[in-house]
Order: sequence, then structure tokens, then C-alpha cells
Amino acid sequence: MVMLIVRYAALFLITGIVIWALVLGWWQSNDHSPSPGESALYLLALPIALFGGFVFLNAFIKNMRTPSAPPQTAPESSTSAIDPTALASEAGLRRRQLAVLANSIYAPGSVDAAGFLDVVREGKTPQPDKQLKDDDGFPAFVARIAEVDDLSNAEHLTSYDDVAEWPNGFVRNMAILEQVLIGILPDTLSLIDTDKASDVFLRIVWITDAKLDKTQLERAHAWLMTHHFSGIASGRLDLVIEMADDDIALPMRINQLCDLTPDATEGAVTLLLATASNVSEVTLRQWQARGTLFLPDQQNGQIPGEMGAAVLLAAPSLATQLSDEKPILVSRPNAQARDKSADAGGRISADLCTRLCEELLSLFERTPDQLGALVTDSDHRASRQAEALGVITEDFTHIEPTQDFLALGTAAGTAPPASALLMLACATELSREKDGPVLALSVQHPTRRAAMLLMPAPDPVSSPPSE
Repeated sequence: MVMLIVRYAALFLITGIVIWALVLGWWQSNDHSPSPGESALYLLALPIALFGGFVFLNAFIKNMRTPSAPPQTAPESSTSAIDPTALASEAGLRRRQLAVLANSIYAPGSVDAAGFLDVVREGKTPQPDKQLKDDDGFPAFVARIAEVDDLSNAEHLTSYDDVAEWPNGFVRNMAILEQVLIGILPDTLSLIDTDKASDVFLRIVWITDAKLDKTQLERAHAWLMTHHFSGIASGRLDLVIEMADDDIALPMRINQLCDLTPDATEGAVTLLLATASNVSEVTLRQWQARGTLFLPDQQNGQIPGEMGAAVLLAAPSLATQLSDEKPILVSRPNAQARDKSADAGGRISADLCTRLCEELLSLFERTPDQLGALVTDSDHRASRQAEALGVITEDFTHIEPTQDFLALGTAAGTAPPASALLMLACATELSREKDGPVLALSVQHPTRRAAMLLMPAPDPVSSPPSE
């Protein structure tokens, strides 16, 4: 208390000296003779007012910084309105997981997830395209799958439908989808055709970026049923085609699967498919017109890409019955929207992404130092890189940024909604490779963010031998 009085007295003295020096100097320079009222005002009232204002402001700031004590509440009685059973049920819903039984990708530079991870680690990026040029006549940067040939694909599909009526890019969508199915259908059929899975239902969801009308949806549905799923009894499968143009559609679909009742998940496997192609003259012109195309003088633009991915999902208990291999489990997505668009400019905060990831680790009782890798759909844009990289703090001791932080969009370009499923397939491979938890983080959308935690299924608890 004595020291506080001494400090305040010294502060008042210094304030008075400074004010007197300034006022007296000002009067002298102007050859001014103050009246008694002016002397009292400037030499006495002004120092007191400044000193008093400082004291009150300092006390106010200290009070704001000091957290108020939480209100004292009486111990909860046995008749509390909070139902412990309901709380446990909510926690159980948040901890729901799905098992990844198989995956397949078809992306620039690779036809499998492990190979594409190598492409990203090697730092390979999209190059100027030989076919597509921007408005100034320069080759545009495009992440093209070189093996996809529009002409041969059109000939392959012409016998079934008039491809000239299909939307922009849909021929390449169909070609990519076929390659993805070639990669995953054998594993899918081998799992559901065994005796122990004779009554397992196959739920197929294909999400595409193409804009299809009702007639086109029906034709695409019929084509798939005829050419790829005709060998499965109609009563054992359901095929749905959905359209989406953002990377949050896939995490939200996984969230919906986690919401299904046990009866709906224990007897069914879900084949999630996603394709997208932005490799076309039409898309290039649209992006450049609205200022979102990557150009030498517009580094924050996006690079058109194309890709396809597939993931076969099942309830963990069913996965254990269907496969002898220990599956990788994926959590329910933890998702939320940013307050400010990442495209708005200025400093981009990683606080939301960090919180989403920390909540998942805490929910599944994992620590940052146990994490093996972070996979994101982030591309070359500084805003997206800043958000994703900001998650890796000093607590993530096992993460080597050059090897374990994998921004898939830097090699694959922009191709929602398929890039989110590509991220999930690659995270599955990484979790298997690391034999530990891996975070998958979607940051491509301007505002919406989603994180998922993947980890190997726990080893089965062996029962003690009976005597």
C-alpha cells in the first residue's frame, strides 16, 4: 500500500512538472501575463485532472482484465433436470466413427493414394497446359489427368446417349468415374459377395460437380446400373447421384452416415464416389472473367483441376466381420463456418481450424505429439496455407512440415467436391503408413471448415483362456 502511494505521488509530481514547464514556456514565448483564474486553471486544475483521469482509467482497465468470480451454485441434487443418460448419448454420437474398407483415386500424376502422396511430397505442381490458353493467349496452368481423352470417351459413350447434350466437363467426369470404379469395384464386390456378407446392402452415392437436369440424371443413373452394377441384385443396392460444387458436401455426407441408426449401418456398406473436372475452355473463361483464375499477375487465383475418388465405408463392427485387415476409422466431421471469408484479404487466422482439430484430439483422447500427419485440401494460395499450417504448433512434435504436412491441392488444383474425398483417401493411407492418428482438414471453401480424425482400429481384446 505504501509503495502504491509513493508511485502515485511520484506520478503526480512528474505530471505537475511537465504541465508547468509547458504552460510557463508557452506564456513566456507569447509574452503573456496570466490572470489569477488562468494560473489556477492551468497550473493546478489541469495537472489534477490529468492525474485523476489516469488513475480512474488504470483502475477500469485492471477491473476489465480481472475475471469475475463465477457465481456460487448449490450442489446438484439427485432431482436435477440434466439427464446423465442423455449426456452420455450425446457424447456417444459425437464419437461415432466409420471404418474405411477400401479406397481408389484417379488424379493428376497417380492412380492410387500412396502414389499421389509421393507426388505431393516431391513438390510437383500443375504446369502450363498445351491445350488451354487464357484471354491473353498464354498457356493456362491446369492440373490435367493426361490419360483422359475427350474424343475416345465420347465415342465410348455415344452408343448409349448423345453426349453433345451433356453439360460442360461431364464427359471427362464419366471417364474419371470409370477409372475410379475399376479401382474399387473388385474390392467392393469381393467383400459383399462372401457367405458372411450375403445379405449386406450396398449403398452407392456419387457426387459430381456437373449440373445435370432430371433427364440427364436418369440417363447417367441407368448407364451406371447397366455398365457397372448389373451383376448386383437390384434388391441389394441403391444408387444416388448428387450434385455439389464445394468441398464440404463430402464431410457432410459422412456426417449424415454417422447419424444413421445402428440398424441402418450394421447391415450396409456405403460406396462414396466423387468426381470433378474443371479442365475446359468454358471453365477457364468463366474463372478469368470473375477474377479467380491463377495468372502470373494474379497469384491468389485458383488452378483448374480434375480428379475422382472413392471410399468404401462401413460400421466398425461390420468392417471387422467383412475384412481380416485392421480397418482405418474416420471420425464424424467437426465442422463450422468462419466469421470472415478467407478471400476477403488481410490477416487470415487459423484459430477456427486449430480449435476444430484440438476438439477432435480431445474427444478421442489423443495428444498432439501422437499425431502422425496433417492432410489438407489446401492449394498454393497463401490464405489457405496459412490456415492449415497454423494448426501445427510446437505441441505437434512428430510433424515434419516437409514430409508430414501434405497440401494436396498444390498438386491437384481446384476440383470440388472430389478434392475432399481425395483428402480422405490419402489420409487413410497415411494413417495406415504411420500406424497412428492423422488429421484431415478441409480449407478450400471461402468460409466453411471441416476436420476429421483418422486412426487405426484398436486391436481386438483377447479373452483369457478358459481353464
